[in-house]
Amino acid sequence: MRVVIPGWPPCWLTTAQPTSLQEVRLTLNGEEAHVASSEDLQRLATLLSGYAVLCGSAAIPSGGCIMSDVDAGHLRAFIERIEKLEEEKKAISDDIKDVYGEAKATGYDVKVMRKVVSARRQDRDKRREEEEILDLYLNALGMA
Repeated sequence: MRVVIPGWPPCWLTTAQPTSLQEVRLTLNGEEAHVASSEDLQRLATLLSGYAVLCGSAAIPSGGCIMSDVDAGHLRAFIERIEKLEEEKKAISDDIKDVYGEAKATGYDVKVMRKVVSARRQDRDKRREEEEILDLYLNALGMA
C-alpha cells in the first residue's frame, strides 16, 4: 500500500504496526529504507494508529492519506458523469418548482399538493396506518 505522510516522500509500507525502529520497513523508489529516528517512528506510528484494515484496504487517517495508483482518465469519467447528473437534477428541480408555481397561480394550495405527492409515494397500508395514528393523537388532544 502506498502511504503519503506530510513532510515525507511517497512510500510503500510493508510493516503495518510499527513498534520499534527495527520493525519499520519502507520502500522508497523500489529500495528498502529504514525510519531514521524515533521521532520519525513516532510520527509514523501516530499516523498509522488510526487505520482500520478491512479486506486489504485502509481507512484514511486525519494526518495523512493512503493512496493507490489512480487511473486519472477513469476517475475523470466518473466525476464528469456525476457533474452531468447533478446538472440534470438541478434542471429537474427547477422544472418541479415551475410546475408548483403554475399550480399556485391557478389557485391550488402548493403546501397541500406537496403533501399529496408525498402521500402518493408511500405504500397504501403504511399511509393508512400513519393516518390512523394521526387521528388517534388528534382525538386524544381534542383536536379532531
